Amino acid sequence: MIQLKTMLAPADNSGAKRLMVIGISTKIGKVATIGDVVLCVVKGADSAGVVADHKEVGYNKIASLAREVI
Repeated sequence: MIQLKTMLAPADNSGAKRLMVIGISTKIGKVATIGDVVLCVVKGADSAGVVADHKEVGYNKIASLAREVI
Protein backbone atom coordinates (compact mmCIF):
# COMPACT_ATOMS: atom_id res chain seq x y z
CA MET A 1 0.00 0.00 0.00
CA ILE A 2 1.68 3.19 -1.19
CA GLN A 3 0.18 6.61 -0.50
CA LEU A 4 1.31 10.19 -0.99
CA LYS A 5 4.53 11.08 0.86
CA THR A 6 5.54 7.42 1.15
CA MET A 7 9.33 7.00 1.11
CA LEU A 8 10.68 4.32 -1.22
CA ALA A 9 14.13 2.82 -1.68
CA PRO A 10 14.76 2.48 -5.44
CA ALA A 11 16.34 -0.67 -6.86
CA ASP A 12 17.82 0.82 -10.02
CA ASN A 13 21.19 2.34 -10.93
CA SER A 14 20.08 5.97 -11.35
CA GLY A 15 21.88 7.16 -8.20
CA ALA A 16 18.76 7.98 -6.19
CA LYS A 17 18.92 6.85 -2.58
CA ARG A 18 15.35 7.62 -1.49
CA LEU A 19 12.17 8.55 -3.36
CA MET A 20 9.07 10.29 -2.03
CA VAL A 21 5.78 9.69 -3.80
CA ILE A 22 4.20 13.02 -4.78
CA GLY A 23 1.61 11.91 -7.31
CA ILE A 24 -0.72 9.00 -7.93
CA SER A 25 -2.98 8.82 -10.96
CA THR A 26 -6.63 9.62 -10.32
CA LYS A 27 -7.59 6.42 -12.13
CA ILE A 28 -5.86 4.45 -9.38
CA GLY A 29 -7.30 6.40 -6.45
CA LYS A 30 -5.54 7.36 -3.23
CA VAL A 31 -3.53 4.17 -2.79
CA ALA A 32 -1.11 2.64 -5.30
CA THR A 33 -0.14 -1.01 -5.37
CA ILE A 34 2.52 -3.05 -7.11
CA GLY A 35 2.63 -2.30 -10.83
CA ASP A 36 1.01 1.16 -10.70
CA VAL A 37 2.49 4.35 -12.14
CA VAL A 38 3.51 6.99 -9.60
CA LEU A 39 5.33 10.33 -9.69
CA CYS A 40 8.23 10.66 -7.26
CA VAL A 41 10.79 13.23 -6.19
CA VAL A 42 14.38 12.26 -5.37
CA LYS A 43 15.33 12.75 -1.72
CA GLY A 44 19.03 12.13 -1.41
CA ALA A 45 21.05 11.29 -4.51
CA ASP A 46 24.52 10.01 -5.22
CA SER A 47 26.85 12.74 -6.48
CA ALA A 48 28.02 10.57 -9.39
CA GLY A 49 24.51 9.41 -10.29
CA VAL A 50 22.30 10.28 -13.24
CA VAL A 51 19.53 12.02 -11.29
CA ALA A 52 19.97 15.09 -9.12
CA ASP A 53 18.56 15.75 -5.68
CA HIS A 54 14.99 17.19 -5.58
CA LYS A 55 14.31 16.19 -9.21
CA GLU A 56 10.91 14.85 -10.19
CA VAL A 57 10.99 11.41 -11.75
CA GLY A 58 8.19 9.19 -12.97
CA TYR A 59 8.41 5.50 -12.19
CA ASN A 60 6.39 3.15 -14.33
CA LYS A 61 6.14 0.15 -12.08
CA ILE A 62 6.57 0.09 -8.36
CA ALA A 63 7.22 -3.66 -8.39
CA SER A 64 10.38 -3.52 -10.45
CA LEU A 65 11.85 -0.26 -9.15
CA ALA A 66 11.01 -0.05 -5.45
CA ARG A 67 13.07 -2.34 -3.27
CA GLU A 68 11.28 -1.52 -0.02
CA VAL A 69 9.10 1.03 1.70
CA ILE A 70 11.06 3.03 4.26
